[in-house]
Amino acid sequence: MDPGASKLGNSSRHRTGLRSLAAGLVLGLASGSMAHAQSPCGGMRFNVQTAADESRPYVRLALDGKTGPFLLDFGATASTVARSVWNVSGSEIQLSGFTLPSFSRGTFGLRDNTVSGPLGTVYGVIGTDYLSLLTTELHYEEAGDQHVAVSPDPCRAELGSLGFRRISTRGYFSSAPTSLHAGVSNVPVIFANLGGIRAAAQIDTGYDDSVFHHTIELNPALFDQVSAAVPLVQVGTVSIRTCAGTTRSVPVYVAPQQRLRFEDETGSELLAFSGFYVLRKEPGACGGIGGLARPAAQIGASFLRAFGTTVFNPKADEIWIRPAPWSPARDGRDVRADRD
Repeated sequence: MDPGASKLGNSSRHRTGLRSLAAGLVLGLASGSMAHAQSPCGGMRFNVQTAADESRPYVRLALDGKTGPFLLDFGATASTVARSVWNVSGSEIQLSGFTLPSFSRGTFGLRDNTVSGPLGTVYGVIGTDYLSLLTTELHYEEAGDQHVAVSPDPCRAELGSLGFRRISTRGYFSSAPTSLHAGVSNVPVIFANLGGIRAAAQIDTGYDDSVFHHTIELNPALFDQVSAAVPLVQVGTVSIRTCAGTTRSVPVYVAPQQRLRFEDETGSELLAFSGFYVLRKEPGACGGIGGLARPAAQIGASFLRAFGTTVFNPKADEIWIRPAPWSPARDGRDVRADRD
């Protein structure tokens, strides 16, 4: 697992490193005989590409005449491109010919830690400097039809009547960054409750938690509260690569007989997990939730599959989820049996 750079720095141009790409990228393409899932908010459709056994969403985009895989990373607050692809010096570059809807050109940081896989070099990471200005539907409900639909317009569909559950992201994620709470970067959240301790949890679509499936990271303020309320048992360690390029070993915990609840802003339960892992997120050189004084959390990309379809609707300060017909959260299966 390699979460890469920290996630919640105050800078609107916060630089984030690309997480390591697991070997064996697989295409999430619809088969010819399978009907495409409906996209209630509309927009331009892109097939999702995911690395084997994980859930981070890659899509093929064109930029400056070059076409390749880009990671849609709602946990990054600034977008970057691979220096090796554009072969230029400096810290950032202005590029045109972008096929992400509504952006014909843009400014990108240059990333040195190039990653390659069977599909070739990962060209870039698209963060919330762009994604907070778009409506994005992320569909994982059908294994053979994983896709995103992206639109510059706010979603006007009656999502509640379609089985979606709403979470307000006011103060955390918005197309108007000046509306955010002090010290918070523009990252979508859902509210996590563990042992009766509740905090906003960033939905980090770029966080590869495929080694320990369903990982939640707690900053020190939250970890200390949770560990005082419920027993946490260490079951192993995981190697984390930091944004500074160093690697450190981090303890991995479980919370026996506990359920990780996801809630909306009012405290209403949306879904819950009996199998999950807990990490303590320490302060880092690039900022992030580890450095916050108030309790905060961050969840890995594997939760996206249990969310089924997620609609990020920042122009209305909200997200919506529609849990898939089957998920570990629904049938109560303890996913730790697969990973221990």
